Amino acid sequence: MKTRTSSLLILIAALSTAGLSFASSPNPAKGYRVSTVLQDGIPIVEQGTPSFTVRRLLGIPVRKLNNDTWIYYNYNASPEQMPDDSCHTLIITFADDRVTEIKLVNDHAVQVIAKQSDAKKASSLVAAIKK
Repeated sequence: MKTRTSSLLILIAALSTAGLSFASSPNPAKGYRVSTVLQDGIPIVEQGTPSFTVRRLLGIPVRKLNNDTWIYYNYNASPEQMPDDSCHTLIITFADDRVTEIKLVNDHAVQVIAKQSDAKKASSLVAAIKK
């Protein structure tokens, strides 16, 4: 039991260190909130949209950080998005199976968010072991 707990603590420490190394990257994590996902100028996903509708309209997410955080690649916020903006990844967050937040982020931000998600999972495991 002690070995398991210390292994998880080492994992958490490693993830925390990995997150710190991202901060010194020449390409900083960048992102911004998006109010609506449009298709042909028509709003199809916005805050409050059910998860089954998002899946039907956008397809199966390319990646899931967890059941409430879905990732889709190759999106943009045109025409507002700057041509040199590297934020082309859509992150949709759910609560109670409804969209609560939509973000466009760059690749570096996806890595940082994924590391934070992994650290939260590891932290939850440690808490469960202590009980």
